[in-house]
Amino acid sequence: MMEIKGKKISVIGAARSGIGAAKLVKELGGIPFVSDLSSKEKIYDAVNQLEIEKINFEFGGHSDRVYESALMIVSPGVPTIH
Repeated sequence: MMEIKGKKISVIGAARSGIGAAKLVKELGGIPFVSDLSSKEKIYDAVNQLEIEKINFEFGGHSDRVYESALMIVSPGVPTIH
């Protein structure tokens, strides 16, 4: 099992599974970053949850920041072409 404590972990997709993954990464001591193509307005609930958890995120596209991680978690609803 990979030790994630203190490591940057990118989570692609901010639906239910992506938010759950980001929370688990944080709970295990990792540093989650969530990225989603949708606008903030489209996934307002996700934005609120991430802000409450103090998890960094971006919406409206994927920047190069997603590559600045030790691991990427891709949510099941994200098409594999992304």
